Amino acid sequence: AALAETNTDMFSVALGAWLDSIASVFNRHAVPRLFALNPTLSTANGVPSFVYSDVETVDFAKFSQAWSTLAGVGFAFTPTDEDWLRRKVGMPARIEAET
Repeated sequence: AALAETNTDMFSVALGAWLDSIASVFNRHAVPRLFALNPTLSTANGVPSFVYSDVETVDFAKFSQAWSTLAGVGFAFTPTDEDWLRRKVGMPARIEAET
């Protein structure tokens, strides 16, 4: 089981590197050329870019156990940490409390 998990991790890293490369080429060459071809497109808010989401799924049980262990030894999580955790495990975004 450990070997399969290691192979899956290595595949995810390799796939992520390919996706980085592909997105980089699109963002560097295709997007600027498309905007140059159509001057009616607004770039007031910047030019869009291609991004991809995580290529691997997180084992929620292992992930939550690790975070629980960190919290148990006094690790102080910041709101940025919580936002990252929520994205990683597919939870909805945190709602800021109104003051």
